Amino acid sequence: MDFFSETWDPEIRTLRPMKINSCSVKFYLELTKVRHDGHAIFCRIIIDRKKAEFKLPFNCCLIDWDDVSAQPKSKSPDALIKIGEIARIQSIINNALNDVDYTIGFGSGMRGLCIAMISESRI
Repeated sequence: MDFFSETWDPEIRTLRPMKINSCSVKFYLELTKVRHDGHAIFCRIIIDRKKAEFKLPFNCCLIDWDDVSAQPKSKSPDALIKIGEIARIQSIINNALNDVDYTIGFGSGMRGLCIAMISESRI
């Protein structure tokens, strides 16, 4: 089963798509490991209490990160590039959810959804 699969409804004896009741996307710094160029930026997607995370291809220093807006501060080095990439990834996630019209089954889990979005859009 893939994440676009449907679930069997024994009462109707047919397949029905699963509905997404809640969805959230959050960008954050991983604070457990630090490199010379800062902390890794991660994206966490939670759909109906199932989560998946993936690492973005760049890092950010803790003093350059704004926790409220979940993106680098505007005066930080390479801020425009990082903010643009975060906005692009957010747009890809929104488009993926809209393309499936909020009807996603989770046969292979949230990791399958993220892998599909990454492979389709080359995040």
